[in-house]
Amino acid sequence: MAKTAGQSEEVEETKLRKALNDLILGCSKVVITPKESSVLYKPSSTSIHGFAKHFGLKDQIHLDDVYNDFFNKASSNGLPTKEEAINRMYENGDWTEKEEKWVASQKVFLENLKSTKAKLAIKSQADQVQKSIDNIEHKLLEKEKKRLDLIGSTCEQYANLQLNSYTMMYCMYQDEGCTKKLFEKEDEEYLDHSDISLIVSSYNKGMELLSLDRIKKLSVSPFFVSYFSLVEDHPGTFFNKDVHQLTFYQLNLLSYAKVLRSIIKNAGPPKHMHEDPDKLFEWAEKGENARKLMEKADSSDNFSVVGANKDDYKEMGVERKGKNIFDKALEKNSKNRQGKPVAKKSGELGIMDFLGE
Repeated sequence: MAKTAGQSEEVEETKLRKALNDLILGCSKVVITPKESSVLYKPSSTSIHGFAKHFGLKDQIHLDDVYNDFFNKASSNGLPTKEEAINRMYENGDWTEKEEKWVASQKVFLENLKSTKAKLAIKSQADQVQKSIDNIEHKLLEKEKKRLDLIGSTCEQYANLQLNSYTMMYCMYQDEGCTKKLFEKEDEEYLDHSDISLIVSSYNKGMELLSLDRIKKLSVSPFFVSYFSLVEDHPGTFFNKDVHQLTFYQLNLLSYAKVLRSIIKNAGPPKHMHEDPDKLFEWAEKGENARKLMEKADSSDNFSVVGANKDDYKEMGVERKGKNIFDKALEKNSKNRQGKPVAKKSGELGIMDFLGE
């Protein structure tokens, strides 16, 4: 049975509250269900319950050092760096500098398109630009997949693969306080690729509540704002920590809350945008263009924007007043000189329909 809009909102609200609780704890619950063939399997308990610690600056510095150790190990064993592998591709003729420049230029073009879209006040126009963005992203994905296949094994690839395994061992704990490791160092020796993949997928599932989209949504949700407004001038106190001790998730939440609250207070977005972080960012990026449209709409009794439809006006937070040239022509098309209705034409407008009486 499909959920109603009200039920869906209630479910999302529950997830937001759970996400905030995880952020406060600094960890998320993870459930690992291994197969009987796995060394992780125990007949007494079919699932392993653990807690994934949320990382902060200190953790990131440690993982950076570990990455460098793995990278140096790969290099000393003769693996090429990514740059060396690309140069080898040039020499072999498998990949050309022209292709490399195309990839770089398309990435720049893509960023320009995204910047253009952000400044468009009319949604239907922004949607057209998005189609171009989607098309270029698809072509880039295919080209970069070809390059990745040709590059093969590199120091960077090896270091990243080993770091993923290490990170899972490093972040998993038996308790909410993150004081006792779930896996010991010697466990790594017995875990094969399928075990690591299971732990990674279980970790990802446990962290789903803290997706970037949900953290942004949480930052403008009424129940969170009711807490945040009490410490808005000193946001670091929300988690009762020094700023440098915040986890990256906590830092993201407070940063989004501060920026989006500022947009709501100072940029004057329409009320229907107040709980939609992406629309708030778009509004701020459109900036002066959108605000000028709103001011013009408020001051004019005959306001309209060429190319804008009803949904576009709602998106801009303005109400169209009066009729644009096309509305007037269609209206004229339906009446004779005496203002009486006439039989409809084929639906096409001629030049005379645009002329005055």
